[in-house]
Amino acid sequence: YGNSREKVNKVLTSYKLMNYRNFGVLLSGQKGIGKSLFVRVLAEQAIEDGYPVVVVTQAIPGIADFISSIEQDCIVVFDEFEKTFKDQEDWNPQDDMLSLFDGIDGGHKLFIVTCNDLSKLSKYMINRPGRFHYHITMTTPSPEEVEQYMRDKVDPEYEDAIHDVVQLAGAIGMPYDYLRAIAFE
Repeated sequence: YGNSREKVNKVLTSYKLMNYRNFGVLLSGQKGIGKSLFVRVLAEQAIEDGYPVVVVTQAIPGIADFISSIEQDCIVVFDEFEKTFKDQEDWNPQDDMLSLFDGIDGGHKLFIVTCNDLSKLSKYMINRPGRFHYHITMTTPSPEEVEQYMRDKVDPEYEDAIHDVVQLAGAIGMPYDYLRAIAFE
């Protein structure tokens, strides 16, 4: 919905053009807004284009070195980065990732990082085009996107309620998770 497909294509095209170094994309926004879905669409397209996709689900000492050692062009996904790579008592895993995201290893990887709460990211991680070329802030769907989503998801017998959902979604800034729950009910 919206222009997500355009953004996916722009990210992948830019990554391919930046063929001599790592390339990062930060996706931020409230939970349920569509960041993970965006990543899924991007990953599916990347796989079609012949790139393997690596999903990092744990902050383990040495993970940055391991990822850096991957010589093949690939997509590396860190979903909900601020939760997975949060400060620990004796270790800040985000600090270990800075050099990796900088591209010091000379590789050609596309790093996709999603984040619900930017305040929990290292201040050195954001606002650095060398680390994250794009920072895409995902926002609540427009009224047109809400209507399109609901028309796709609800049975025809409930189409008369779509206008009310569009109005409610606009009034409170409703993410896709809420819309999915309403459409299901």
